Amino acid sequence: MNFWIAGAALTALTTLALVVPALRARSRREFAGQEQAVYRDQLEEVDRDEQRGLISGAEAEAARAEIKRRMLKAAERTDKRADASGQSGRWVIVAAALAVPVLGVAIYGRLGHPEMPSAPFADRADERATVGDMNVLVKRLRERLVSDPQLRPEGWLMLARTYMEMGQPEEAEWAMSTLIQRGGDQLGPDVYAIHAEILINMDDGIVSPKAEAALDKALGMDPEHVAATYYKALALEQSGEMQRAYEMLKARVEAEKTFQPWMKPFARRADMLAQKIGAEQVVVPQAAPGPTAGDVAAASEMTPEERQDFIRSMVQRLADSLAEQPDDLDGWLRLGNAYRVLGEAEKSLDAYRKARDLAKDLPADDPRRKVIADALAGQ
Repeated sequence: MNFWIAGAALTALTTLALVVPALRARSRREFAGQEQAVYRDQLEEVDRDEQRGLISGAEAEAARAEIKRRMLKAAERTDKRADASGQSGRWVIVAAALAVPVLGVAIYGRLGHPEMPSAPFADRADERATVGDMNVLVKRLRERLVSDPQLRPEGWLMLARTYMEMGQPEEAEWAMSTLIQRGGDQLGPDVYAIHAEILINMDDGIVSPKAEAALDKALGMDPEHVAATYYKALALEQSGEMQRAYEMLKARVEAEKTFQPWMKPFARRADMLAQKIGAEQVVVPQAAPGPTAGDVAAASEMTPEERQDFIRSMVQRLADSLAEQPDDLDGWLRLGNAYRVLGEAEKSLDAYRKARDLAKDLPADDPRRKVIADALAGQ
């Protein structure tokens, strides 16, 4: 009788393991599709900006490479979650598969296969060594931070980022929670915004109450914090407050007098909400001017000397615009590239230095950082 009870229990658990992941798969696929659609929109936006002369060819290629990297990473993340979901359900099936032979051993005393070959992974020594080295380094960093009585936010942030890259968001969330618990009000808004982003990533794009509390903390310190504003608007949207979400995004864009790269995703999100609530589209300030279609057509009919003078006048127009709008990072990148093409190395170097000063607060993986570093290294 005990055998049949155990068999019935294992059957029920196996059924649950198959059904629950299936129910969750649809929502994950829908979110993954939306995320990829946003990246495709960004690629189209880069193409349009390049055609309009707002960014150089090198900048466009760098931007495309970064967007495609994020698309691949998002797809990879979705696959990992789908696999993890399947694994979390299949453990019951595995347990059932193991439990039945074990029970058979107890009853019959004559099952087992000692000659079964070992797993192929045993031969992948290099892969195991690489993974092992990374795990050792992360473990050492974690132990050092935990035992260090002095607060080192940069170390905890590095640990959290590393855990995210290793596909361990729960450990990344632990690192951020520990940092916040230790640092409290000594920490800046970026820490709380990063914590919220990790929580949102863990929940497949859903802004949980815990994540929203972190966003509110960041906005309490800096009401104009860009990342916190975006995710707070997302939280409002998910709770059905589309009007408030739209107004928050619109107000943040309108608070800036000059063009900033983050305005484009803000405007796209706001315009999507505007269609639903019947509001006006958000107007993004224009970046520093590039050549118009008429300028390009006129240049094609010029002599080489006239074309050179024309190009110099365009570059001077950009330089004059940046004198009035010195916070335009992308404008300085275009100016630096233009001076480099013209062979004016000193002016190009000066423009890239100004761009470097403006890029200090950019994320470490922003492609513009590499453009600047390569340009300065090559001078």
